[in-house]
Amino acid sequence: MFGARWLVLAMSLLVVLVGGWFALGAKDVLYGTTVELPGTASARVAAALRRDFANPYAELAVVAAEGGTLTLADPRYRAWLEDVTTRLRAAPDVQAVTSWLDREDARLGSADGRRTLILVGLSSANVQEAEKATPRLRAAIAPAGEAMRAVDPAFQWATTGRGALAADLAAYGARDSEEAEARVLPVILLILLLAFGALVAAGLPLGMGLVATTVALGVIAVVGRYTPLSNMVQNVGTMVGLAVGIDYSLLMISRFREALARGLATPDALAETLRTAGVAVAASGLTVMIGLAGLAFTPSLDTRSIGLGGAIVVAVGVLMALTLLPAALAVLGPRIDSPRALARWLRPIDADAAWRRWAAWVMRRPFSLAFVGIVALLAMSAPLAWLSTKYEGSKHLPAHELEFHRGFDILEAMGKKNASTPIQILITATDGPILTPERLEGLLALSARLHADPRVLEVLGPVDLAPGLTPAKYRKLYKHWESLVALSPKRFEPILSRDRRAVTFSVIARNDVPFEGMLRLARDVASWAPPAGLAIELGGQAAFYNDLTDAVRRSFPGMVAFVIVATFLVLAFTYRCWLVPLKATILNLLSVGAGCGALVVMFQWGIGRELIGLATPTEGVPLSLLALVFCIVFGLSMDYEVFLISRIKEIYDETGDNAIATERGLAATGGMITSAALIMVAVFGGFAWAQLVVVKMLGVGLGVAVLVDATLVRVLVAPALMRIAGRWNWHPGGRRATALVAVVPAAEPLTDASPTAPRSAPAHTPRTPP
Repeated sequence: MFGARWLVLAMSLLVVLVGGWFALGAKDVLYGTTVELPGTASARVAAALRRDFANPYAELAVVAAEGGTLTLADPRYRAWLEDVTTRLRAAPDVQAVTSWLDREDARLGSADGRRTLILVGLSSANVQEAEKATPRLRAAIAPAGEAMRAVDPAFQWATTGRGALAADLAAYGARDSEEAEARVLPVILLILLLAFGALVAAGLPLGMGLVATTVALGVIAVVGRYTPLSNMVQNVGTMVGLAVGIDYSLLMISRFREALARGLATPDALAETLRTAGVAVAASGLTVMIGLAGLAFTPSLDTRSIGLGGAIVVAVGVLMALTLLPAALAVLGPRIDSPRALARWLRPIDADAAWRRWAAWVMRRPFSLAFVGIVALLAMSAPLAWLSTKYEGSKHLPAHELEFHRGFDILEAMGKKNASTPIQILITATDGPILTPERLEGLLALSARLHADPRVLEVLGPVDLAPGLTPAKYRKLYKHWESLVALSPKRFEPILSRDRRAVTFSVIARNDVPFEGMLRLARDVASWAPPAGLAIELGGQAAFYNDLTDAVRRSFPGMVAFVIVATFLVLAFTYRCWLVPLKATILNLLSVGAGCGALVVMFQWGIGRELIGLATPTEGVPLSLLALVFCIVFGLSMDYEVFLISRIKEIYDETGDNAIATERGLAATGGMITSAALIMVAVFGGFAWAQLVVVKMLGVGLGVAVLVDATLVRVLVAPALMRIAGRWNWHPGGRRATALVAVVPAAEPLTDASPTAPRSAPAHTPRTPP
C-alpha cells in the first residue's frame, strides 16, 4: 500500500468524482412510495383494475381548489375550472378528467360553492409512475392558478392523492437529509478535534465519511435505474454512511497514530494498522452488512431498499477505509498531527490515564457492575410492553409545506377528506356474468350493508349510479342489463370488467374516520362473507397497508433469526469461540430494546417530544420501522463489539491472561468507542429534528440505542462479563499463537497491589476523551 499510495489516491479521486456525478441524480430514481406486495389481495385488485377494466381512474390524482370570495356560480371561477380541465386533458400523463362542469355534480363541489375537486385519471401504470407524473401535472396547471389569484388573492389550489403524497415525501426526505447534514457536521468536527487533538487527524475521518456517503449514493443512483428504491435510502444512507465512514476512519487513524508514537516508521505503522485495525474494520463491516441484509426478509420497498442501500453504503465505507484512507495516511505520515501548535493547545488532559483508571475500576467489581448494567438495560426496554404498532396518517406531516396536505385540507373542508384514497372492493362472479338479475340481489345487499356502516360517506358502484335510485328501480334497470351497458358505456367502463364477470365498489370513508379507522374498515369489509356465487377482494391504500402489516409481521421472526444466527456465526468464526458471540448477541438485543423503548416513551407517551419538535404523541410505531431499528442497530452495535473484542483478543493471544487482556483492551479502546458513539449519536440525532415523523423516529431510535450500547454495554457490561467468564471466553479456540510485535503499547506487569501500572505514555501518544 505504501509504495502504491499515489496511484491509489489518484484512482480513489476518480471514483469519488464519478460517484459524485451519479449521486446528483439519485433523487430522480428514488420513490416516495412503496410497491404492491405480490400475492396479496391488494396487489391482485390493483392488477385486475388495470388489466380487466377500462377504468381511466385506476391511478387517481385530485386537484382541489378553494375560492376566497368567488364561488362556482361566478363565471370567473367556472372559467378557471374550464382552463384547468383543458390543460389537464392536454397533459401527456392524463387519460381522463371529470370536473363540476361536466354534470354540475354536487359531489364535486361544496355546499357553499367555494370549493371543488377535479378527478384526474392518470395514464400511469402504477403509483410509482403517478409519483413521477405529479410534478408535471402541477406545472401544467400552475399558470391558471396564478392568473386566478390576480382575481381572487385568497384563491388556493393543490394536487393531492397517493402519487402526490409520494412525490412530496420524496422531495421532503431529500431536504431533511441536507438539513441534517448541515446540523451535524460542525458537531462531528468538534468531537473529532477533542478526540484527536489535531486538526488534520480530525478532518480526515469527516472527509472520509462524506466521501463514502457520496460514492455510495452514486452507486445507489445507478442501481435505482434498474430496480425500484425508496427515497428513505437517501436518509438512511446519509446516516449510516457518515457514521460508519467516520467510525472506521477513527479506528484506523487511532491505531496509526499509536504506532507512530511508539517510534515506528510510516511504512511499518501503516502495515501494523492494516494488519490489526484493518482486519477489525473488515469484520465489523461484515457484521453490519449482515444486520442490514436481514431487511431483505421484509416485504416493504422502504425496508428492502434500506437494506440494499445500507449494505452498499457500508461496503463502500469499508472499501474506502482500506484503500483511500491508508493511502492518505501513507502520504501524511507524522503530519497527521498537523498543525502541531494547535495540537499542543488541544492537549490539556491525559484522557488515556482516565480510561486506564476506568478499566481498573470495572475489573475490580465486575459482578456488581454487570448486574446494575443489565438491570438498567432491562428497565430501558420495559416500555416495549406498551408498544402499539400502528401506521400514522397525515396528522404528523408538515401541513403548510406539502402541497398534498394543502389539497387534503381542502377536501376535508368539503367533507371528503378520504376521497383521494377510496377502498376498492372487487366483486367477481364465480361463473357467468355478474349483472344478471339473480346476482343483483347480492350486489344490492352488499351496497346496503356498506351504506349502513356509520364510517362510510359514499359508495360508488353498479347499484350506486345516482342518488335516489331505489333497489326496485335497479331491479327494473338490470332486467335487460346488456342493453343498459350498451347504452351507457362510459358510465360502466370504470365499474364493470370487459368480460362482464366483475364489478368494483369504491368506498369513501367519512371525514371523522382517521387513517387507523380506514384500516379497520378495510379489515372489517374483507371479513364479510360474500353473497352466494360471488367472491370479494379489497384493494386501495387501506387494504395495502393491512396487507403490508400482515406481511411484515410474518417476516419478522425470520428476519430476527437470520440476523442473530448469521452474526453469531461470523463472530464465532472470527474469534474461534462461542461465549463471546453469545454475550454480544444478547447485549445487542438489549441495546435494540433500549432504542425501541425510547420510541414508545417519546412518541407514544409523548414524554420529551417537545425536544424534537413533535407537537402531539403518535398513535404507535410502525412495525416496519421497528424492523429497521432492529437490523441497523444490531449491525452497528457490532462495530463497537468488534473494536473492543479484537483488541482484547490481540492482547490475550500475546499474554495468555484474560483479565489483563480485558483491562488493557478496554483502556485502549474505551475512548475511541465513546468518541465514535458520540459521532454516531450526533449523526442520528440530527435526523431527530427532521420534519417527517418516520425520520424522527428512526433518528431517535438509532441514536438512543447506539448511545446506550457504547456507554453502558461496551465499556461497562461487556468487559465486566468478559472479566467474569475468564478463559471460558475463548473456549474452544483458546489462545492463538501470534507473531505480532508491539501490538499493544508496552506496559509494566500488573500486580495485585497495582492492578494497572502502565508506563508513562510517549509524548505523541494519541489521546481520546473519556
